[in-house]
Amino acid sequence: MLKINDFLLVFSKKNKSKKIKFFRGSFKEINIQDKNENTFLIGYINNFVDYFDGEFVKIIKKNKNFEIINDYYASIPIYLYTSEKYIILTTSINLLKEEITDTTLKINEKNIYDYFSFGFMAATNDTIYENVSTINPNTKIVISDKVVSKENQILDISTFYDFKIPTIFQNNVNYKTSVIDKNLIFCLTSGMDSLIGGLSLKKSLKNFTTSTWGLNNSNDIIEARKRANLLNTIKHEEFIIENYEYKLRDFVNFSKITGGLSPLSSINLLGFTKFLVDKNFDHHIYCDFLEISRRNYNNLDEIQKKYLTPSPVIERYFSSTNGYQEAINSSTERILNSYDNLMFFYIFERCVKSSFYKNAILRYFNVTKVTLSLDIKFILNCIKFVSTGQKNYDNILNQLISPKDKNKIKLSSNKQFPFQAQSILKNSKEFFLDILSSNKNFFMGYFDMEIIINDINKDKYVNNNEWFIHRLLNLIIFNNGNKI
Repeated sequence: MLKINDFLLVFSKKNKSKKIKFFRGSFKEINIQDKNENTFLIGYINNFVDYFDGEFVKIIKKNKNFEIINDYYASIPIYLYTSEKYIILTTSINLLKEEITDTTLKINEKNIYDYFSFGFMAATNDTIYENVSTINPNTKIVISDKVVSKENQILDISTFYDFKIPTIFQNNVNYKTSVIDKNLIFCLTSGMDSLIGGLSLKKSLKNFTTSTWGLNNSNDIIEARKRANLLNTIKHEEFIIENYEYKLRDFVNFSKITGGLSPLSSINLLGFTKFLVDKNFDHHIYCDFLEISRRNYNNLDEIQKKYLTPSPVIERYFSSTNGYQEAINSSTERILNSYDNLMFFYIFERCVKSSFYKNAILRYFNVTKVTLSLDIKFILNCIKFVSTGQKNYDNILNQLISPKDKNKIKLSSNKQFPFQAQSILKNSKEFFLDILSSNKNFFMGYFDMEIIINDINKDKYVNNNEWFIHRLLNLIIFNNGNKI
Protein backbone atom coordinates (compact mmCIF):
# COMPACT_ATOMS: atom_id res chain seq x y z
CA MET A 1 0.00 0.00 0.00
CA LEU A 2 1.52 3.32 -1.11
CA LYS A 3 1.01 6.45 1.01
CA ILE A 4 -0.05 9.59 -0.84
CA ASN A 5 -1.52 12.94 0.25
CA ASP A 6 -3.89 13.84 -2.61
CA PHE A 7 -5.21 12.45 -5.88
CA LEU A 8 -7.00 13.62 -9.00
CA LEU A 9 -8.83 11.31 -11.40
CA VAL A 10 -10.28 12.46 -14.74
CA PHE A 11 -12.93 10.35 -16.47
CA SER A 12 -13.75 11.24 -20.08
CA LYS A 13 -17.44 10.93 -20.90
CA LYS A 14 -16.67 10.68 -24.60
CA ASN A 15 -14.17 7.82 -24.83
CA LYS A 16 -14.42 6.47 -21.24
CA SER A 17 -10.69 6.95 -20.75
CA LYS A 18 -9.24 7.58 -17.29
CA LYS A 19 -6.26 9.59 -16.11
CA ILE A 20 -5.13 9.58 -12.50
CA LYS A 21 -2.49 11.63 -10.71
CA PHE A 22 -1.06 11.13 -7.24
CA PHE A 23 0.49 13.79 -5.04
CA ARG A 24 2.57 14.02 -1.90
CA GLY A 25 3.27 17.17 0.14
CA SER A 26 3.19 20.63 -1.46
CA PHE A 27 1.00 19.29 -4.30
CA LYS A 28 4.04 17.58 -5.83
CA GLU A 29 2.99 14.99 -8.37
CA ILE A 30 4.65 11.61 -7.89
CA ASN A 31 5.36 9.11 -10.63
CA ILE A 32 3.83 5.69 -10.09
CA GLN A 33 4.96 2.82 -12.29
CA ASP A 34 1.95 1.43 -14.09
CA LYS A 35 0.92 -1.90 -12.61
CA ASN A 36 -2.20 -3.93 -13.06
CA GLU A 37 -3.02 -3.74 -9.37
CA ASN A 38 -2.03 -1.29 -6.65
CA THR A 39 -3.49 0.30 -3.53
CA PHE A 40 -2.99 3.91 -2.44
CA LEU A 41 -3.83 5.40 0.93
CA ILE A 42 -4.39 8.96 2.14
CA GLY A 43 -4.40 9.12 5.93
CA TYR A 44 -4.61 5.97 8.05
CA ILE A 45 -6.95 3.01 8.53
CA ASN A 46 -7.89 1.71 11.97
CA ASN A 47 -8.97 -1.92 11.72
CA PHE A 48 -8.48 -2.59 15.42
CA VAL A 49 -11.75 -4.51 15.67
CA ASP A 50 -14.30 -5.81 13.20
CA TYR A 51 -15.20 -2.41 11.79
CA PHE A 52 -13.33 -0.44 9.16
CA ASP A 53 -12.40 2.90 10.72
CA GLY A 54 -9.88 5.71 10.47
CA GLU A 55 -9.40 9.00 8.63
CA PHE A 56 -8.69 8.00 5.07
CA VAL A 57 -9.31 7.81 1.38
CA LYS A 58 -8.32 4.48 -0.14
CA ILE A 59 -7.82 4.01 -3.89
CA ILE A 60 -7.62 0.53 -5.37
CA LYS A 61 -6.37 0.14 -8.94
CA LYS A 62 -7.42 -3.06 -10.67
CA ASN A 63 -6.15 -3.15 -14.23
CA LYS A 64 -7.87 -0.16 -15.84
CA ASN A 65 -10.56 0.19 -13.20
CA PHE A 66 -10.58 1.98 -9.86
CA GLU A 67 -12.34 1.80 -6.52
CA ILE A 68 -12.30 4.82 -4.21
CA ILE A 69 -13.40 4.33 -0.59
CA ASN A 70 -13.68 6.94 2.15
CA ASP A 71 -14.21 6.80 5.91
CA TYR A 72 -17.35 7.09 8.03
CA TYR A 73 -16.90 10.85 8.44
CA ALA A 74 -15.58 12.12 5.09
CA SER A 75 -12.77 13.60 7.17
CA ILE A 76 -10.83 13.98 3.92
CA PRO A 77 -13.38 15.41 1.44
CA ILE A 78 -13.61 13.93 -2.05
CA TYR A 79 -14.83 16.52 -4.55
CA LEU A 80 -16.82 15.55 -7.62
CA TYR A 81 -16.74 17.89 -10.62
CA THR A 82 -19.03 17.27 -13.59
CA SER A 83 -19.13 18.95 -17.00
CA GLU A 84 -20.21 18.00 -20.48
CA LYS A 85 -16.80 16.46 -21.14
CA TYR A 86 -15.48 15.15 -17.85
CA ILE A 87 -16.13 13.72 -14.45
CA ILE A 88 -13.30 14.60 -12.07
CA LEU A 89 -12.72 13.21 -8.58
CA THR A 90 -10.12 14.79 -6.31
CA THR A 91 -9.21 15.57 -2.72
CA SER A 92 -8.10 19.11 -3.61
CA ILE A 93 -10.08 22.04 -5.02
CA ASN A 94 -6.77 23.61 -6.02
CA LEU A 95 -5.77 20.58 -8.13
CA LEU A 96 -9.21 20.68 -9.73
CA LYS A 97 -8.83 24.37 -10.54
CA GLU A 98 -5.49 23.70 -12.24
CA GLU A 99 -6.83 20.71 -14.18
CA ILE A 100 -9.88 22.29 -15.85
CA THR A 101 -7.95 24.49 -18.26
CA ASP A 102 -10.78 24.67 -20.79
CA THR A 103 -12.95 26.68 -18.40
CA THR A 104 -12.78 28.43 -15.02
CA LEU A 105 -13.86 27.34 -11.57
CA LYS A 106 -16.90 29.50 -10.86
CA ILE A 107 -18.78 30.52 -7.74
CA ASN A 108 -22.34 29.21 -7.60
CA GLU A 109 -24.32 32.37 -6.92
CA LYS A 110 -27.26 30.36 -5.55
CA ASN A 111 -25.13 29.06 -2.70
CA ILE A 112 -23.45 32.26 -1.49
CA TYR A 113 -25.89 33.04 1.32
CA ASP A 114 -26.03 29.37 2.27
CA TYR A 115 -22.25 29.07 2.55
CA PHE A 116 -21.82 32.22 4.63
CA SER A 117 -24.50 31.22 7.13
CA PHE A 118 -22.85 28.25 8.86
CA GLY A 119 -19.51 28.64 7.05
CA PHE A 120 -20.18 25.41 5.17
CA MET A 121 -23.01 23.97 3.09
CA ALA A 122 -25.25 22.28 5.65
CA ALA A 123 -26.99 18.95 4.92
CA THR A 124 -26.13 18.93 1.23
CA ASN A 125 -23.41 17.68 -1.08
CA ASP A 126 -23.31 21.04 -2.85
CA THR A 127 -20.37 23.41 -2.44
CA ILE A 128 -20.08 27.11 -3.15
CA TYR A 129 -18.47 26.17 -6.48
CA GLU A 130 -20.51 25.52 -9.61
CA ASN A 131 -20.66 21.85 -10.69
CA VAL A 132 -18.61 20.79 -7.66
CA SER A 133 -20.11 18.57 -4.96
CA THR A 134 -18.79 16.33 -2.22
CA ILE A 135 -19.01 12.56 -1.89
CA ASN A 136 -20.99 11.18 1.03
CA PRO A 137 -19.16 9.61 3.97
CA ASN A 138 -18.83 5.83 4.02
CA THR A 139 -18.98 5.48 0.23
CA LYS A 140 -17.39 3.28 -2.38
CA ILE A 141 -17.00 4.74 -5.89
CA VAL A 142 -16.50 2.23 -8.69
CA ILE A 143 -14.97 3.57 -11.90
CA SER A 144 -14.85 1.28 -14.90
CA ASP A 145 -14.77 1.74 -18.66
CA LYS A 146 -18.52 2.07 -18.68
CA VAL A 147 -19.79 3.81 -15.58
CA VAL A 148 -18.99 5.87 -12.53
CA SER A 149 -21.16 4.55 -9.72
CA LYS A 150 -21.45 5.18 -5.99
CA GLU A 151 -22.36 2.45 -3.53
CA ASN A 152 -22.89 3.16 0.15
CA GLN A 153 -21.21 0.60 2.36
CA ILE A 154 -23.46 -1.13 4.86
CA LEU A 155 -23.02 -0.10 8.50
CA ASP A 156 -25.08 -2.03 11.06
CA ILE A 157 -25.02 0.39 13.98
CA SER A 158 -27.01 -1.94 16.24
CA THR A 159 -23.83 -3.98 16.79
CA PHE A 160 -21.88 -0.98 18.06
CA TYR A 161 -23.65 -0.16 21.30
CA ASP A 162 -21.77 -0.78 24.54
CA PHE A 163 -22.01 0.94 27.93
CA LYS A 164 -18.23 0.82 28.46
CA ILE A 165 -17.47 4.17 26.83
CA PRO A 166 -14.19 4.89 28.71
CA THR A 167 -12.89 1.45 27.71
CA ILE A 168 -13.90 1.97 24.07
CA PHE A 169 -12.02 5.27 23.96
CA GLN A 170 -8.87 3.95 25.63
CA ASN A 171 -8.74 0.84 23.43
CA ASN A 172 -8.98 3.07 20.38
CA VAL A 173 -6.13 5.29 21.66
CA ASN A 174 -4.02 2.21 22.43
CA TYR A 175 -4.39 0.88 18.92
CA LYS A 176 -3.75 4.16 17.14
CA THR A 177 -0.55 4.78 19.06
CA SER A 178 0.64 1.20 18.54
CA VAL A 179 0.70 1.52 14.75
CA ILE A 180 2.05 5.07 14.48
CA ASP A 181 5.70 5.76 13.78
CA LYS A 182 7.78 7.00 16.70
CA ASN A 183 7.83 10.60 15.40
CA LEU A 184 4.47 11.55 16.90
CA ILE A 185 3.53 14.65 18.85
CA PHE A 186 0.37 15.49 20.78
CA CYS A 187 -1.11 18.92 20.10
CA LEU A 188 -2.14 20.12 23.53
CA THR A 189 -4.44 23.04 24.43
CA SER A 190 -6.18 24.34 27.54
CA GLY A 191 -9.46 22.70 26.50
CA MET A 192 -11.35 19.95 28.28
CA ASP A 193 -11.06 17.56 25.34
CA SER A 194 -7.32 18.00 25.04
CA LEU A 195 -6.90 17.05 28.71
CA ILE A 196 -8.54 13.67 28.18
CA GLY A 197 -6.49 13.10 25.04
CA GLY A 198 -3.25 13.76 26.91
CA LEU A 199 -4.19 11.54 29.85
CA SER A 200 -5.19 8.71 27.53
CA LEU A 201 -1.88 8.98 25.70
CA LYS A 202 -0.04 8.91 29.02
CA LYS A 203 -1.79 5.66 29.85
CA SER A 204 -0.97 4.23 26.42
CA LEU A 205 2.61 5.50 25.97
CA LYS A 206 5.52 5.70 28.35
CA ASN A 207 6.93 8.84 26.77
CA PHE A 208 5.73 11.39 24.25
CA THR A 209 6.18 15.04 23.31
CA THR A 210 3.49 17.70 23.48
CA SER A 211 3.10 21.00 21.66
CA THR A 212 0.95 24.12 21.78
CA TRP A 213 0.51 27.28 19.73
CA GLY A 214 -0.83 30.70 20.57
CA LEU A 215 0.01 34.17 21.81
CA ASN A 216 2.62 34.13 24.55
CA ASN A 217 0.14 35.20 27.22
CA SER A 218 -2.80 33.14 25.90
CA ASN A 219 -4.63 30.69 28.11
CA ASP A 220 -3.65 27.80 25.82
CA ILE A 221 0.06 28.49 26.21
CA ILE A 222 -0.13 29.01 29.99
CA GLU A 223 -2.37 26.05 30.83
CA ALA A 224 -0.69 23.70 28.34
CA ARG A 225 2.62 24.21 30.15
CA LYS A 226 0.97 23.03 33.37
CA ARG A 227 -0.61 20.06 31.65
CA ALA A 228 2.64 19.06 29.97
CA ASN A 229 4.21 19.01 33.42
CA LEU A 230 1.37 16.87 34.78
CA LEU A 231 1.74 14.45 31.86
CA ASN A 232 5.49 14.28 32.48
CA THR A 233 6.20 14.59 28.76
CA ILE A 234 9.63 14.21 27.18
CA LYS A 235 9.48 17.77 25.90
CA HIS A 236 6.93 20.49 25.36
CA GLU A 237 7.20 22.53 22.14
CA GLU A 238 5.65 25.99 21.75
CA PHE A 239 4.84 27.95 18.62
CA ILE A 240 4.52 31.55 19.78
CA ILE A 241 2.60 33.59 17.22
CA GLU A 242 4.36 36.86 18.02
CA ASN A 243 7.65 35.31 16.85
CA TYR A 244 6.33 34.50 13.38
CA GLU A 245 5.49 36.99 10.65
CA TYR A 246 3.20 35.76 7.87
CA LYS A 247 4.22 36.71 4.35
CA LEU A 248 1.82 37.40 1.52
CA ARG A 249 2.79 34.08 -0.06
CA ASP A 250 1.60 32.34 3.13
CA PHE A 251 -1.93 33.68 2.65
CA VAL A 252 -1.94 32.68 -1.03
CA ASN A 253 -0.59 29.26 -0.16
CA PHE A 254 -3.20 28.79 2.57
CA SER A 255 -5.98 29.63 0.13
CA LYS A 256 -4.69 27.02 -2.32
CA ILE A 257 -4.49 24.34 0.36
CA THR A 258 -8.03 25.01 1.55
CA GLY A 259 -9.53 25.81 -1.86
CA GLY A 260 -10.73 29.09 -0.37
CA LEU A 261 -13.12 27.20 1.90
CA SER A 262 -12.21 28.21 5.45
CA PRO A 263 -11.48 31.35 7.46
CA LEU A 264 -8.11 32.89 6.66
CA SER A 265 -7.55 33.17 10.41
CA SER A 266 -6.82 29.42 10.42
CA ILE A 267 -3.47 30.26 8.84
CA ASN A 268 -2.00 29.89 12.33
CA LEU A 269 -2.35 26.13 11.94
CA LEU A 270 -0.22 26.42 8.80
CA GLY A 271 2.58 28.08 10.77
CA PHE A 272 2.22 25.66 13.69
CA THR A 273 2.32 22.58 11.45
CA LYS A 274 5.42 23.79 9.61
CA PHE A 275 7.05 24.48 12.97
CA LEU A 276 6.47 20.85 14.03
CA VAL A 277 7.49 19.41 10.66
CA ASP A 278 10.80 21.27 10.88
CA LYS A 279 11.33 19.35 14.14
CA ASN A 280 10.71 16.05 12.27
CA PHE A 281 7.31 15.16 13.74
CA ASP A 282 5.28 13.42 11.02
CA HIS A 283 2.25 12.18 12.99
CA HIS A 284 0.32 14.96 14.73
CA ILE A 285 -2.16 13.75 17.33
CA TYR A 286 -5.29 15.79 18.09
CA CYS A 287 -8.29 15.23 20.33
CA ASP A 288 -10.83 17.34 18.46
CA PHE A 289 -14.58 16.68 18.69
CA LEU A 290 -14.56 14.98 22.11
CA GLU A 291 -17.31 17.39 23.16
CA ILE A 292 -19.75 14.78 21.83
CA SER A 293 -19.17 13.03 25.16
CA ARG A 294 -20.69 15.96 27.07
CA ARG A 295 -23.00 17.82 24.69
CA ASN A 296 -26.52 16.95 23.69
CA TYR A 297 -28.23 19.12 21.09
CA ASN A 298 -31.87 18.15 20.71
CA ASN A 299 -33.21 21.22 18.95
CA LEU A 300 -31.91 23.06 15.92
CA ASP A 301 -32.55 26.53 17.37
CA GLU A 302 -29.82 25.90 19.93
CA ILE A 303 -27.28 24.96 17.26
CA GLN A 304 -28.23 27.86 14.99
CA LYS A 305 -28.02 30.36 17.84
CA LYS A 306 -24.48 29.28 18.62
CA TYR A 307 -23.01 28.68 15.15
CA LEU A 308 -24.81 30.84 12.58
CA THR A 309 -23.27 34.13 11.50
CA PRO A 310 -24.40 36.72 14.12
CA SER A 311 -27.36 38.90 13.16
CA PRO A 312 -25.48 42.23 13.51
CA VAL A 313 -22.87 40.97 11.02
CA ILE A 314 -25.60 39.91 8.61
CA GLU A 315 -27.28 43.29 8.82
CA ARG A 316 -24.00 45.14 8.36
CA TYR A 317 -22.44 43.19 5.50
CA PHE A 318 -25.23 41.48 3.58
CA SER A 319 -26.91 43.56 0.91
CA SER A 320 -30.15 41.66 1.40
CA THR A 321 -31.12 40.04 4.68
CA ASN A 322 -34.08 38.51 2.85
CA GLY A 323 -31.77 36.40 0.74
CA TYR A 324 -29.92 35.30 3.84
CA GLN A 325 -33.12 34.32 5.64
CA GLU A 326 -34.24 32.29 2.64
CA ALA A 327 -30.95 30.39 2.81
CA ILE A 328 -31.47 29.73 6.55
CA ASN A 329 -34.98 28.44 5.91
CA SER A 330 -33.68 26.15 3.18
CA SER A 331 -30.82 24.74 5.28
CA THR A 332 -33.18 24.28 8.26
CA GLU A 333 -35.48 22.17 6.13
CA ARG A 334 -32.58 20.10 4.79
CA ILE A 335 -31.13 19.46 8.25
CA LEU A 336 -34.45 18.40 9.77
CA ASN A 337 -35.19 16.13 6.80
CA SER A 338 -31.73 14.56 6.90
CA TYR A 339 -31.20 14.00 10.64
CA ASP A 340 -33.56 12.40 13.15
CA ASN A 341 -30.92 12.98 15.82
CA LEU A 342 -29.27 16.42 15.60
CA MET A 343 -26.12 15.16 17.30
CA PHE A 344 -25.28 13.40 14.04
CA PHE A 345 -25.50 16.75 12.27
CA TYR A 346 -23.34 18.29 14.97
CA ILE A 347 -20.50 15.76 14.80
CA PHE A 348 -20.50 14.89 11.09
CA GLU A 349 -21.11 18.39 9.75
CA ARG A 350 -20.55 21.13 12.33
CA CYS A 351 -17.42 19.39 13.68
CA VAL A 352 -15.85 17.28 10.92
CA LYS A 353 -17.12 18.93 7.74
CA SER A 354 -16.38 22.48 8.86
CA SER A 355 -12.83 21.65 10.00
CA PHE A 356 -11.66 19.76 6.89
CA TYR A 357 -8.91 22.35 6.44
CA LYS A 358 -6.90 20.88 9.33
CA ASN A 359 -6.36 17.61 7.50
CA ALA A 360 -5.66 19.46 4.26
CA ILE A 361 -2.92 21.57 5.89
CA LEU A 362 -1.22 18.55 7.43
CA ARG A 363 -1.34 16.63 4.15
CA TYR A 364 0.32 19.56 2.41
CA PHE A 365 3.29 19.07 4.72
CA ASN A 366 3.27 15.29 4.15
CA VAL A 367 2.05 14.74 7.70
CA THR A 368 -0.66 12.40 9.00
CA LYS A 369 -3.35 13.85 11.28
CA VAL A 370 -4.69 11.39 13.84
CA THR A 371 -7.82 12.37 15.77
CA LEU A 372 -8.21 10.27 18.92
CA SER A 373 -11.97 10.77 19.24
CA LEU A 374 -12.79 9.78 15.64
CA ASP A 375 -13.86 6.21 16.25
CA ILE A 376 -17.30 5.22 15.04
CA LYS A 377 -18.09 2.93 17.96
CA PHE A 378 -17.11 5.61 20.46
CA ILE A 379 -19.13 8.28 18.63
CA LEU A 380 -22.28 6.17 18.34
CA ASN A 381 -22.17 5.22 22.01
CA CYS A 382 -21.62 8.82 23.10
CA ILE A 383 -24.54 10.05 21.02
CA LYS A 384 -26.80 7.29 22.34
CA PHE A 385 -25.98 7.54 26.00
CA VAL A 386 -25.47 11.29 26.45
CA SER A 387 -29.15 11.64 25.57
CA THR A 388 -30.01 9.48 28.61
CA GLY A 389 -28.19 11.85 30.94
CA GLN A 390 -25.05 9.73 31.34
CA LYS A 391 -21.94 11.77 32.06
CA ASN A 392 -19.67 10.20 29.48
CA TYR A 393 -16.99 12.88 29.78
CA ASP A 394 -16.81 12.65 33.58
CA ASN A 395 -16.71 8.86 33.43
CA ILE A 396 -13.74 8.94 31.05
CA LEU A 397 -11.89 11.63 33.01
CA ASN A 398 -12.36 9.90 36.39
CA GLN A 399 -10.78 6.72 35.06
CA LEU A 400 -7.72 8.62 33.82
CA ILE A 401 -6.83 10.98 36.65
CA SER A 402 -6.66 10.90 40.42
CA PRO A 403 -8.78 13.33 42.48
CA LYS A 404 -5.53 14.95 43.65
CA ASP A 405 -4.29 15.64 40.12
CA LYS A 406 -7.77 16.65 38.98
CA ASN A 407 -7.74 19.47 41.53
CA LYS A 408 -4.56 20.82 39.92
CA ILE A 409 -6.21 21.19 36.53
CA LYS A 410 -8.23 24.16 35.42
CA LEU A 411 -11.41 22.83 33.80
CA SER A 412 -13.53 25.19 31.72
CA SER A 413 -15.79 24.66 28.71
CA ASN A 414 -15.55 28.36 27.79
CA LYS A 415 -13.43 28.53 24.66
CA GLN A 416 -10.74 31.21 24.69
CA PHE A 417 -8.99 31.62 21.38
CA PRO A 418 -5.17 31.49 21.57
CA PHE A 419 -4.86 34.36 19.09
CA GLN A 420 -6.57 37.55 17.95
CA ALA A 421 -8.17 37.33 14.51
CA GLN A 422 -8.16 41.13 14.26
CA SER A 423 -4.36 41.19 14.50
CA ILE A 424 -3.97 39.18 11.29
CA LEU A 425 -6.10 41.71 9.43
CA LYS A 426 -4.26 44.63 10.99
CA ASN A 427 -0.74 43.29 10.37
CA SER A 428 -1.39 42.67 6.65
CA LYS A 429 -3.92 45.43 6.14
CA GLU A 430 -2.48 46.83 2.89
CA PHE A 431 -2.53 43.40 1.22
CA PHE A 432 -6.13 42.70 2.21
CA LEU A 433 -7.35 46.16 1.25
CA ASP A 434 -5.69 45.79 -2.14
CA ILE A 435 -7.34 42.38 -2.66
CA LEU A 436 -10.77 43.71 -1.74
CA SER A 437 -10.43 46.97 -3.68
CA SER A 438 -9.44 45.15 -6.86
CA ASN A 439 -12.32 42.68 -6.44
CA LYS A 440 -15.15 45.02 -5.43
CA ASN A 441 -17.47 43.42 -7.97
CA PHE A 442 -16.71 39.91 -6.77
CA PHE A 443 -19.90 39.63 -4.72
CA MET A 444 -21.76 42.64 -6.08
CA GLY A 445 -25.38 42.39 -4.98
CA TYR A 446 -24.60 40.13 -2.02
CA PHE A 447 -22.27 42.09 0.29
CA ASP A 448 -21.56 45.75 0.90
CA MET A 449 -17.86 45.65 0.00
CA GLU A 450 -17.32 49.34 0.75
CA ILE A 451 -18.32 48.84 4.38
CA ILE A 452 -16.05 45.80 4.69
CA ILE A 453 -13.13 47.75 3.23
CA ASN A 454 -13.86 50.65 5.56
CA ASP A 455 -13.99 48.38 8.63
CA ILE A 456 -10.61 46.83 7.82
CA ASN A 457 -9.12 50.22 7.11
CA LYS A 458 -10.30 51.60 10.47
CA ASP A 459 -9.75 48.35 12.44
CA LYS A 460 -13.43 48.37 13.29
CA TYR A 461 -14.27 44.90 14.61
CA VAL A 462 -17.41 44.30 16.68
CA ASN A 463 -19.79 41.36 17.05
CA ASN A 464 -17.04 38.99 15.86
CA ASN A 465 -17.32 40.41 12.33
CA GLU A 466 -13.60 39.71 11.78
CA TRP A 467 -14.37 35.99 11.39
CA PHE A 468 -16.76 36.71 8.54
CA ILE A 469 -14.15 38.93 6.87
CA HIS A 470 -11.53 36.18 7.18
CA ARG A 471 -13.82 33.69 5.44
CA LEU A 472 -14.61 36.14 2.65
CA LEU A 473 -10.95 37.05 2.13
CA ASN A 474 -9.85 33.44 1.76
CA LEU A 475 -12.48 32.80 -0.89
CA ILE A 476 -11.53 35.94 -2.83
CA ILE A 477 -7.79 35.27 -2.67
CA PHE A 478 -8.26 31.75 -4.04
CA ASN A 479 -10.61 32.84 -6.78
CA ASN A 480 -8.75 36.03 -7.65
CA GLY A 481 -8.89 36.30 -11.42
CA ASN A 482 -11.73 33.81 -11.86
CA LYS A 483 -15.06 34.86 -13.21
CA ILE A 484 -18.10 34.71 -10.96
